[in-house]
Amino acid sequence: MWPFDKNNEEPEQKLSLQHHNHLIVASMSKSLVTIEFDTQGHIQNASPLFLQAMGYQLEELMGKHHRIFCDKSYTQSADYTQFWQSLARGEVKSGTFERYSKTGDLVIIEATYFPIFDDTGSVKSVMKIASDVTEKVKKAQADKDLITALHQNFAVIEFQPDGTILDANKNFLSGLGYAIEQVQGQHHRMFCFDDFYQENPNFWRELAQGRAFSGRFLRKTSYGEELWIQASYSPVRNEKGEVYKVVKFASDITDDVNREMAISEAANIAYSTALQTSQVAQEGNQVLHDTVGISQRMMDNLTVSISQVEELASLSDDVSEIVKTIGSIAEQTNLLALNAAIEAARAGDQGRGFAVVADEVRKLASRTSESTEEITQVVNKNMSLTKEVTQAMNDVNYVAQEASGKIQTVSETMDEIYTGAESVASAVNSFKGKES
Repeated sequence: MWPFDKNNEEPEQKLSLQHHNHLIVASMSKSLVTIEFDTQGHIQNASPLFLQAMGYQLEELMGKHHRIFCDKSYTQSADYTQFWQSLARGEVKSGTFERYSKTGDLVIIEATYFPIFDDTGSVKSVMKIASDVTEKVKKAQADKDLITALHQNFAVIEFQPDGTILDANKNFLSGLGYAIEQVQGQHHRMFCFDDFYQENPNFWRELAQGRAFSGRFLRKTSYGEELWIQASYSPVRNEKGEVYKVVKFASDITDDVNREMAISEAANIAYSTALQTSQVAQEGNQVLHDTVGISQRMMDNLTVSISQVEELASLSDDVSEIVKTIGSIAEQTNLLALNAAIEAARAGDQGRGFAVVADEVRKLASRTSESTEEITQVVNKNMSLTKEVTQAMNDVNYVAQEASGKIQTVSETMDEIYTGAESVASAVNSFKGKES
């Protein structure tokens, strides 16, 4: 081989390598988001994908400075100056960066800035290869914000699939009265009363198999007090679909449950009271109906008695008339006896026997007259008493009628109470059914 032939091969190899590198760069420009700067940060070239992502035409960018993609306050900072000084020295910069498109929209990129050296080893330019992760970062931020919101508003605790506690947030720890050191590595049963695992022996086995649970649960604080929670136990799977942990989100509903229990107890009392009221009203109504019947019979009897007393008064009037007649006859008899005695005296001895008879007749008439006076007094007194009794019985009858009317009114009121109590009982029972 001749020496000049060897010397001629080196330029050819360099040209071949340069051509190869040019092909690589051209291929990268077509397939990747790339942009090239000089060492001061002025744009020398940009790939179509970069131009598409940022909304520019190439001629709009040529010769412009990198700062057109950045927040103004950042470009005026010492950090930005040092950033380009480091790149000019040949350092590589990688990371996530916030940039702005032509329309001012935020574009988040994951990028690497790396130097391109010339044959002398000096930095000729700076190439950036980037990928648009705006949606990815926004989604990650949204997920982070969601998790932050959940931790702010809920009690959160994480378990291994067997129920061993991994971690718990402040809301959970403060709600149950524990420090994180007291619960990490312990089992979920430390928060439960014995009857929970008696009723749910396969709770963690089913969670480990991927079944979620949600609902109301009664739990126990570090002080042994009851705590009602509304909670969801959610299995979390890895990329293989295997459950590797369980996350529980919970909120304290103890006050709500106690309020519901108080309402339920009040409803039970109201229902029981309504039933008792209904029964008492029904019984009282029956008693009133019976009382009305008795009052009616009393009034009927009083009416009959008044009629009989009035008839007795009428008979007393008749007796009085008869007594008057007897008294008149006695007076006439007495007068006749007196006349007979006078005539007997005139007759002398012949009239003595007749005089004796006349005297006896006169005495009999006198006694009859006295008796008729006594009978008259008795009859008059009887008539007076009869009038008083009649008036009293009329008063009693009036009072009885008035009482009967009032009892009837009370009976109707009791009917309304009974109907109302039945309605209340029905409404409360319906409410209890809906609550359960």
